[in-house]
Amino acid sequence: GLLVTAACLLVSLPATAQNRPNPVRFVAVFADGSRINGAAMSSWPVLGIGAPLGGKELFTARNPVRLIRDQTKNVSRELPLIVLANGDVVNGSLIGSQQGEGGLQLKVQLESPLLPVTGTHVLVRPDRIRRILGTTGALRSQPAEGTVVLTDGSKLMARSIRWREYGLSILTEAGVVETPFANLADVVFPNVDLAAAVLEDNLFASGSSPGAISRFTLTSGAILTSSRVSREMERVRSGRSRSAPQVYYYLQPAWSSHAIAVPEQEIAWCSYRGADEVSLSLLPAETNANRRLLGKVEPWRRNETVAGEYLLAGGGWESDLGIAAHSHSEIAFPLPSGSKTLSLAVALDRKVGEGGCVRCRIFA
Repeated sequence: GLLVTAACLLVSLPATAQNRPNPVRFVAVFADGSRINGAAMSSWPVLGIGAPLGGKELFTARNPVRLIRDQTKNVSRELPLIVLANGDVVNGSLIGSQQGEGGLQLKVQLESPLLPVTGTHVLVRPDRIRRILGTTGALRSQPAEGTVVLTDGSKLMARSIRWREYGLSILTEAGVVETPFANLADVVFPNVDLAAAVLEDNLFASGSSPGAISRFTLTSGAILTSSRVSREMERVRSGRSRSAPQVYYYLQPAWSSHAIAVPEQEIAWCSYRGADEVSLSLLPAETNANRRLLGKVEPWRRNETVAGEYLLAGGGWESDLGIAAHSHSEIAFPLPSGSKTLSLAVALDRKVGEGGCVRCRIFA
């Protein structure tokens, strides 16, 4: 059976306190909301295996770790970006396409700090791309599906979008518009199957460890989900041709035909879930109501706060996966076939302090 989990946070999150003097570097948050700190960690745990932090085992069946964060790191999302249907985010841009054994594949040129393990680019399935943001894209906007914004500022509403070798063919009410990848500022693809992309991460995972699936967030804003991770040390040249060690994590996402190398020093946090778990905030949803008695109505957000922070926090909880919404919001999520358990944590954002109250209802 499938366990669906979610953290629902109801007010926008202030900037995390990362500038305090001499912070305890690592903090780990467990499934029951408990936390431990540690000044050092030999490596980021992968595949549900990791040395204890602060003297506590991280991956126990009853109370596994959900998030480990490096409090000395800040996250700032940098364009250009490609957003995947499973919630992953890649620093990079499309440079072309090619036909492979399984059909069309898109060539993605990665931007620093991401590196292809082999070759000069990675190949990505076109049905797994949800959004393209070029260097002139509006990062904080939430356009409707089918919205295409070009670098000259023109805006199109697409009935359908087809891939071409070096660009897109966009069908609008006025006709067909052909445009190269370089002219795309923001594209939100219609009819992308989010549930299939998210569940593919579960199908890709092997074993029954509570931490079988890792979700790494980097200082560049990149997010990579993988159940196939290895840690490698390489020698790089520095100074007068002296050799210095550099540690990389090799991640194989389900949506890519190539592994991606991540420098260890660029990791800001990592969350963990079991091979039989999926987050509610990654699944497709429909907004049934969104209104306020006072103030401007703001859309609810997935896996970020209304203020644009990429880590949600309320009370003692912290999570990179969750829903930020205000009252009154009504959101409907169709659960995947085979779901047996729904587990929720609800909290007020830390900005509220000890004030405020909220009532949350769940309907089948």
